[in-house]
Formats: sequence, structure tokens, C-alpha cells
Amino acid sequence: MEQARSYVCKNCYTPVPQGHKFCGRCGTSVPREIMAAQTMLLSKMLEPGKAKLVVIKGEGVSSDPNDETVYLLGGRQHVTGRTQGQIVFEKDAWVSPRHANFYYREDGKLIVKDEGSVNGVYVRLRQPVEVQPGDMFLAGEQAFRLEAAPRETDQAEVDGTYFYSSPKRPASFRVAQVLRGGLTGMLINARDAVSIGRDGCDMNFPNDAFMSGRHCKLEAAGSRFTLTDTGSKNGTYVRIRNERELSHGDYVFIGHELLRVDISA
Repeated sequence: MEQARSYVCKNCYTPVPQGHKFCGRCGTSVPREIMAAQTMLLSKMLEPGKAKLVVIKGEGVSSDPNDETVYLLGGRQHVTGRTQGQIVFEKDAWVSPRHANFYYREDGKLIVKDEGSVNGVYVRLRQPVEVQPGDMFLAGEQAFRLEAAPRETDQAEVDGTYFYSSPKRPASFRVAQVLRGGLTGMLINARDAVSIGRDGCDMNFPNDAFMSGRHCKLEAAGSRFTLTDTGSKNGTYVRIRNERELSHGDYVFIGHELLRVDISA
């Protein structure tokens, strides 16, 4: 552990600061065992109730489980973005220059705030959550938007003729698949509920390896809508409207970066 506190590059004998993966002078990689020891040391330095963000996957992140990237939230505020802040994901084009802020309230609770990002901040569901038309959520590699029921458009033309079409079913809401660039993909109108998954659901995505067979569902009760994860393996994520309190074990999507929140006891 003492070695991790004062590691010296074996190639050029230059001191390497804690948390750095490469020597700043010659570029030699810091051994994995040293990085692991540094992570353990820094984790123990966190004050009780403080948090760290563990990168689970993302752009430019190593697939080797031994190469763990950890960001310590030891200050009051921690701005996250592609070019600005204390936590920078410069290789992720889906992260805004200034995307989010992780900060502590006066009562010590950890909060994540969307700083007006283009693609938003998503938090994994722990239990059913109430959503509103316009809210977006993620399941597998798909993005969805809850929309209000479409307006009636089956009026006659000026000459009194009706447009010939398939009969319509009554609908209280609809779910839209959101494609890159904001285009609408699959769209389904529903009266009571919509199930989403890989197969056997109202909206099926058989080629999405990250989608469970029955992944999640949206249900309507009057003017209220509830989003539920139905036991999926990879979780369902809902976009926060402004800010959200975080707890130990929460998962957060920022751009393509999946982060786990670990709060010290």
C-alpha cells in the first residue's frame, strides 16, 4: 500500500501522481496491481457518507475488469462533461460539453443535476415510477418517449368524403421509439398498457442483445402513467427532469457512460 502512495516509474524513475494510468514523462503504463492498490487507498480516504463513481462501461473504457476507473466525489460539487468540469469524458460524443453536476446538499445527500444537456441524465429504476407525457426512458439499447394520445383526425374532407383506412382502437397514450437524430421509429398506441422486450411483447426487439425477453412495461390509470421494470437483466432507465437524489448502488447513464454510485458507510 505504501508503494501505491509513492509509485515511481520503472522506466524513467519519474514520480507518478495517484490515479494516473501512465507516466507523464515517458508514457509507460502504471502496473495494474499499483492502480488497484491506489483505488483501495483512495476509497478508504473518503469521508463517511461521501461517494465515488465507478465506470461500468463507456466510450474508450477498457473491457479488462482489472482496469477499473473510479472518480471520487470528495468535494462539494463535481461537474461532468465532454470538455468542462472535474469529470471529463472527452471521447464520448453523446456527452455535452457541460452535461451534469454531482453535488451534496446541506443534509449530505448526493444529488445529480442535468446541466441542460442534449441527451439527458438517466437513472436506473429500483421500483415502479410515475412518468408523464414527454418523459424518455431506456431499455436495452433502445430509447423511448411516452406521448399523449394522438388527436382525432378522422374528419370528413370538404366534399364530405372520409379517408378510407383501417379501424382505429381507442388510445389513452402512445410509446415512440426514438432514433438517432430525434427521428421516430416504432410507434404504438395503447389504451391500458404497453410491454417492451425481445419477444412476446407489444414492442419487440429480437436483435437487441441487451434487451430481456420481457423487459419493462408502461401502464395507464386514468391520467397517470407508471413505468415498471419487469425483472430485466440490464435494467430500465428513466431520464430525470431536473435533478435527482442518489443512493448507494444507483446506476446512472450520462451519454454512453454507465456509472455506479458507491457511498461510503
